[in-house]
Amino acid sequence: MDTFYDMIDPDADPGAIDVIAEVTMFAEKEGGRHTPFFTGYSPNHNFGEADNRSMYVGRIYLDNGDSVAPGEKKEVRIRFLNAGDLEELLTPRREWRIQEGLRLVGKGTVKTIMT
Repeated sequence: MDTFYDMIDPDADPGAIDVIAEVTMFAEKEGGRHTPFFTGYSPNHNFGEADNRSMYVGRIYLDNGDSVAPGEKKEVRIRFLNAGDLEELLTPRREWRIQEGLRLVGKGTVKTIMT
């Protein structure tokens, strides 16, 4: 069954912003995921504090067949959808929280803004 995020065409979003980022996924014992993720993973991206509820949707893209396991750090491309005011927050070395719902599963750091 398709989820809402599966039905979104990220290439059709004129407000999308692409970045190259380093993501660090927390190990399961640190509260992170217990399985790896692949291209298309679309967690919540929180650019505020832990209690912030205003988050952004960002689809993560990996090299063909690649994955990111819990406890792993990797450079990825992220396409932020309906980015709106996010552009002013995306600066090199900016860090943010990667969440599944309200659960913190990793962190990201902007390396390069592509669009």
